[in-house]
Amino acid sequence: LVIILGLVCASITYCSAGCGCYGRGKRNAPELGQEDHVGDMILANASADVFYGKSKFRAIVSNNRLRWPNRKVYWYIPSNWGGNFAKTVSDALADLENKVDRCVTFHRITSPRGNYISIWNGGQGICNSMVGYQGGAQKMSLGSNCFSKATIQHEFMHALGLFHEHNRPDRDRYVDILWPQVQSYYCHAYTTCRGCRTVTAYNVRSLMHYPSHGFGCGGVPVLFP
Repeated sequence: LVIILGLVCASITYCSAGCGCYGRGKRNAPELGQEDHVGDMILANASADVFYGKSKFRAIVSNNRLRWPNRKVYWYIPSNWGGNFAKTVSDALADLENKVDRCVTFHRITSPRGNYISIWNGGQGICNSMVGYQGGAQKMSLGSNCFSKATIQHEFMHALGLFHEHNRPDRDRYVDILWPQVQSYYCHAYTTCRGCRTVTAYNVRSLMHYPSHGFGCGGVPVLFP
């Protein structure tokens, strides 16, 4: 699956205090039942096991516990957000369905029930998602500046079980990271997946790959093919 890179996450251009990743993004797996953030991915339990090497799967998660039942993804957006937001999400997901030949379908629900993605506003530029199916109300933040088609598709692809392209274990063979210019708070965004197997060519134009300036201090480029 090849999807052309667009603006992935509005928050990746915001600068936090401090620059430089002198541990090169390395970190330990979270404890059972705890969540861990890797860029805009939220990992927990089965998805964390894969990412930190406790179990081994492809970058598109093949663990049945993380697959959406019947390949149907239900999503809910509060009615007080207004119809334009819901239409923007619907249009982005219709386009994504076509790109994947409807091997998975997305269905809006108008009241919270069952197992679904609950879209909420996590704050300015805060775009993130759990990785894979979790069950119940599964939160996805689409804050302000997160409503481009590419960003919406990127977050829903995380919800389907995809990690980032630039977190692949073979990443360093294809791109260089300017570690001293990465925002210190976001060093984790470039942690490599310990339990991933790769079966396709590395794709810097993938929708799941951060742009060159991803979490660079002051928006400077930090990823170089």
